[in-house]
Amino acid sequence: MLEFSNEGFIEGIRMGLFWTVYDKMLEAKMSLDVYTYSNVIGALCKVGKVKEAKRILFEMEEKGCSPNSVTYNVVIGGLCRVGAVDEAFELKQSMVQKGLVPDSYTFTILINGLCKERRSREAKLILVGMSEMGLNPMKEGNVEEAFRVRAEMVANGIQLNRITYNMLLSGLCKAGRMEKACEILNEMVEMGWESDSQTYNLVIEGYCRERNMGRAFELLDEMKRKNLPLTEFTYIVIINGLCQSGDYLKASGLVDKMVRWGLKPNAVIYTNLITGHCREGKFKDAIKVLEGMSKKGVAPDAFCYNSLITGFCKAGKMEEAKTYLVEMVAKGLKPNAFTYGPFIHGHSNAGGKQLTVPSYMVSQGTERFRRLCGPSLNFKRRVWFLTVYTYSALISGFCKQAEIDKAFELHDEMCRKGIKANIVTYNSMIDGLCKSGDIERARKLFDSIPEKGLVPNGVTYAAIIDGYCKSGNITEGFRLFNEMPSRGVQPDRFVYNVLVDGCCKEGNMEKALNLFQEMVGKGFATTLSFNILIDGFCKRGELQEANQLLEEMINKKGMQPNNVKSNYNN
Repeated sequence: MLEFSNEGFIEGIRMGLFWTVYDKMLEAKMSLDVYTYSNVIGALCKVGKVKEAKRILFEMEEKGCSPNSVTYNVVIGGLCRVGAVDEAFELKQSMVQKGLVPDSYTFTILINGLCKERRSREAKLILVGMSEMGLNPMKEGNVEEAFRVRAEMVANGIQLNRITYNMLLSGLCKAGRMEKACEILNEMVEMGWESDSQTYNLVIEGYCRERNMGRAFELLDEMKRKNLPLTEFTYIVIINGLCQSGDYLKASGLVDKMVRWGLKPNAVIYTNLITGHCREGKFKDAIKVLEGMSKKGVAPDAFCYNSLITGFCKAGKMEEAKTYLVEMVAKGLKPNAFTYGPFIHGHSNAGGKQLTVPSYMVSQGTERFRRLCGPSLNFKRRVWFLTVYTYSALISGFCKQAEIDKAFELHDEMCRKGIKANIVTYNSMIDGLCKSGDIERARKLFDSIPEKGLVPNGVTYAAIIDGYCKSGNITEGFRLFNEMPSRGVQPDRFVYNVLVDGCCKEGNMEKALNLFQEMVGKGFATTLSFNILIDGFCKRGELQEANQLLEEMINKKGMQPNNVKSNYNN
């Protein structure tokens, strides 16, 4: 398949030559798929040639290639940019008639087009309609554009309602812009709109995502003072936040409170608790949660068992994992790729080096798993392992063993079999390349991710930034760090820790300390963060600063240093 690059055609080749190449492809009877057509259409729309783009759209249908939602969205966006909004709506209707479902991006494009034409009342109607359909224009991460639409509405005398405010809050919280979210919350009250449970749940979830549990509980108390009902979702969000922050005791206490207040915790809440305990290596507590579910009238589902099995496999406790897999099947629950994948992952880490050919590796992994489980499980071997999850687990295993070529062979095999790699797959490959010192190849793979229809996440950035820091190019690491918010990805504690470590290794303790203070302000600082910084000061002989941090770590944060850090003070 031949793919076009929009920038290549627009910036490097004149449109006349573009059409020559395109016509030659047709003359040569080259097979063009929907992705190729979509790129051609995108190139045309980008230079304002919307009529030609529409012609290609209709032409591809005539040639038996069905446009997808992306293709239609590109043309709709092009029409809106040149002011042909009514024509864009007609195309949207045509899209629906062909059985395609408009998404958040489709409606956001149309809203923007209407606002540019000062048709804000119609824009508001679409916005309300989106909410009724369960869509949010800011799921695409375009918060600034949403505020521009809001400003346009206000300028045209259209008052925002609770639905509109909640949509704005949802987008802000997902983007991690909590200060702005609080401003909107206050504005709601000033404009006469009382916040409801849904409003508070959105903001509480945002603070939990930022690991700011103090502020989340302040809002929870505010809900109680206003006599707003605490829903199951409220508790799910808070309990998940506590688990992510490592406060499993408080999370368990909240579950007990839910029961006392007449709310029935669901399997999602228990799954979060099980996952949290496993992450901390507290398997007895995780098992206790699983066993306690039935006593409280909640039947453990596949997700609960998958969480426990995954935890055991990650810890190398394969026999324990097998025990709960057998129990899961005995209870009539059906294992899936997320059940079997951890077993393969565990065996990949344990013995993947013996396997040389990717297809043989999968077969061998299957047989090892079958022998482990014995005759108590009856499953068809070829049904479950050929999934993106199981392939990703095996690729991760090879990357961790620094067998990058085998990981890429396996990636190529899954592509040949029509299994599309996800961002988890590429994160493992980028991390593996960085750890093996091949930063150039890692960067090429990182830059290619958008072309694959995927979006880099915090793990992707943490891996590539760590690679640059370890290769001595911390400047590029900071450039990527500064780029993250504009790409809709908020730096998390892992990214910060990587950069703090990089600064310490370069001897730039002032910059490391500034980053650390940012972490403290955002609630990101962990024992590891303190350890990295203390280690950096100690290696430079700045023992007074190291000791000051150690005291702050113990007295103010209640964290316990590990032996390595404590020994510096002996």
